Order: sequence, then structure tokens, then C-alpha cells
Amino acid sequence: MSFQARGYRRSPHLGGGSAVSSVNGRCRLGVCCLLAGMLTGHAAAAERPEPEAHAELRALIGPGAQVIRTQRFVVAYDTSVEIVQRLTARVEATYLSIQKYCEFNGIEFRPPGHRLEILLFDQPANFYRHAKTLGVDAEGYSGLYFIQSDRSSFYNVLNHPVLAQVQTELEKLEAQVRSFSGRKLNRQEKARKREVLQQLQTLRNRRDRLVEKLNRTVVQHEVAHHVLFDCGIHVKGAPAPDWLVEGLACVFETPPSAKGSGMGVTNQMRLADFRAACGEVLDAANPRQQNLKAADVSIAFRSGRFVPLRRFLTQQELSDQADNSNISFRYAQAWSLVFYLQRTHREELAAYMSLLARRQPGQPVTAEEELTQFEAVFGQVDERFERRWAGFILKLRFLPQHLQG
Repeated sequence: MSFQARGYRRSPHLGGGSAVSSVNGRCRLGVCCLLAGMLTGHAAAAERPEPEAHAELRALIGPGAQVIRTQRFVVAYDTSVEIVQRLTARVEATYLSIQKYCEFNGIEFRPPGHRLEILLFDQPANFYRHAKTLGVDAEGYSGLYFIQSDRSSFYNVLNHPVLAQVQTELEKLEAQVRSFSGRKLNRQEKARKREVLQQLQTLRNRRDRLVEKLNRTVVQHEVAHHVLFDCGIHVKGAPAPDWLVEGLACVFETPPSAKGSGMGVTNQMRLADFRAACGEVLDAANPRQQNLKAADVSIAFRSGRFVPLRRFLTQQELSDQADNSNISFRYAQAWSLVFYLQRTHREELAAYMSLLARRQPGQPVTAEEELTQFEAVFGQVDERFERRWAGFILKLRFLPQHLQG
């Protein structure tokens, strides 16, 4: 694009949890991310005195901005303290997950030597305003990592119209519950109170699942980009296959835990999209895993949901500006390829990542060279490779009940 950006749109993944990030209203709660300024880098935060850096970050947020520092991040925000603390806990866990992943897999991880900068806006309008100062129309975007400024930006998910509507309904139900207090209830009123309490709990659960899944597919995904570029796994300004850039970020969308996300944890949301691309249709009332075979991946290719592997490996962008209807499947394809290679070709993946890390900014790489480099490490990309990849992914344990929101 003319403003040196790469934009992506994914299908919705609904859920709940801490109150950070945002939702894309133009795509039925679709999640968007943007990597901007691919050709230039931002001076490391350590090169400036901290008071100066903090003043700049506060100015970008606007009136009432505060700054909080953690071990690896500095966040400027105008949300409540509770919300920013939830954000910092999540991004710190994501950073550690990436570091553990790289160490386990023999991928060189170089700590950047400065705290990574994040902007957290309370209102989406201010988030959009900031993006426009960088030449990006971010309407509908949920979270952004800007390579040019080397910052991630998000806004408070609870201020998105969809979740604001949920919050309004919650407040109405809570008011109904309060109306039953302080007086003796008859049988009919007791039954009605039980009904309202059940509705209240159901709606709270739905809100929490929605926010959690959005935090994972926006906050964790974008911060993963941020860490992966700043710690030398990807080279700023150098060409990189988009299946790897996006697929690796998808690995770190899993729930943070003591083991870290991405470490032996299957991304159930991306697995669901992979299986759907291969023809699986779940019964919403009673979701059960179907017995799909490696050959079923042909459905994904014939339908256009997946891109033929040899072409997919050379694409510079997963998105299609003319038609993004299959973007959720392309992200699933990217995630599945990274996950498969890490599980079955760990040493080769480390060697391949090392090869890409030696690329120089501005160095052109043709599609033919991209494919040649991949096949030199992993072998020929043919029907046998395809069957092994698809068969491995379709044999993963799938938990569709965990996706209901």
C-alpha cells in the first residue's frame, strides 16, 4: 500500500476475559490487525531519557494520560488502572511465551535492550485519531503494531458498541435483581428472580468469553508481532513470507498459563477454522468432532479457502484487497503450517528461521527463491508433504465445546 502498510482482516472469534483491545464492527466482530511502516524502523526507546520518552507517549494518548512500566513494557494509557494491569499481565506472559518457545526450539532470541512501547486508549475515536497521524485509516481495526513507530496500540474493548450493548443489558438485569431486594417475595417473584439471575450469569459468561478471545486474537497476536520483530526473529524491512509472520503470531494466541502460550498448546480457534475449511460443519446445539482425513484438505483447496501450498509459501501478503472472505482460513493455514513444522521438523525450522534472520533490509527475494529456500530445508513441497501436513493437523485433539460464546 502507499503508506507502507500491510492490512489483514480475520473472521470473528468470540469470547471473554480482561477488558482490553477492540472489535471490528464492519466484519461482524471480525478482528483486524495492521503492520505498518515495513521499510523503516523506530529508534530504540533506550536511546532517549525515560522522562522524555514518557512525555511523548502521554502526549500521544492525550489529556489524563498515565504511564506504567513493567519489566519489559512501558504503557501509556487513559483507561482505569485495573484494565491496564490486565493488559500488562497479558503482554508480559506473551513475551515470556515467545522467549521460551525460541529457547526450546533453538531459535535465536535477542532481547531488545529497551522496554517495548504500547498505547492503550480508552475510547476508539482516540485510537483512530492516532492511527491517522501515521497515515493509516484504522476504522474497524482492533489492534495495531506499527513497525515504523515500533509501538503497539489498542483500545478498551468494553467501549466498543457491541460490548457496550452487552453492558447495557447487564445493567438492566442487575437493576431487576436489586428490585427484588428489601422485601418479601411471593412465589411468582421468587421464580422471576431466579430466572433473571440465570440470565445475568449467562450474559456475564458471554461477555467474558468474548473479551478473552478478542484479547487473544488481537492483544496477544499484535504483541507477538511486536516482540518477534524487536527480538530479531523477523528482520524489519527485510522480505519475509507472510505465512510465517502471521502463522507464528497465531501460535501465541493460546491462553497464557504456567507453561506459556504456544508451548505444546493447540490453538483451538485456528484449528476450528482449519477443519471448517476442510468441510467440517458443527452442530451448534451439540458440537462434536468429525472424523476428517488428510484427503479432505482437497476441499479447502478446491473451494479457494486455502491457497495451494507452493504458492502460499511465497506470498508476501495473506490478505486479498479485492476479496478477504477467506482470510480466516488463510490465517488457519498459516498457523497450521508453523505448528506442523515446529512439532515435526523442529531443528529444520530453527535452521530456516536462522536463514531468514540473515536477510538484509531492502534485499529483494523472488517467489522462486522463496520456495527454493524452503524446500532446501524441509524437502520438496509435493502431495506427500501436503498429506503429512494435513493429516497431522486433522489428527490434533479438537475441543469444539471450548469455542462456544
